Amino acid sequence: VISNEQLKSLGDRLEALRGIFDVDVKREEIKEEELVTQDPEFWNDPKEAERTLKNIKKKKFWVNQYQKILSNYEDTQVLVDF
Repeated sequence: VISNEQLKSLGDRLEALRGIFDVDVKREEIKEEELVTQDPEFWNDPKEAERTLKNIKKKKFWVNQYQKILSNYEDTQVLVDF
């Protein structure tokens, strides 16, 4: 069983991770880079296009992992409230 104090501590750690991994910045960068991929000229340089897509994929991995942890934390909060 997890206490409210332990849950708050986990929330604080999660917020710290958000900053450490620059989740908000990564989300914005993903949006911007995805816009670049929509440019008709994007594929004119296949190596650069591939590099951009890999960069987007790497950032999405970190954002998605953070989002999974956040979702689990929120689910735990609900369970503790009951």
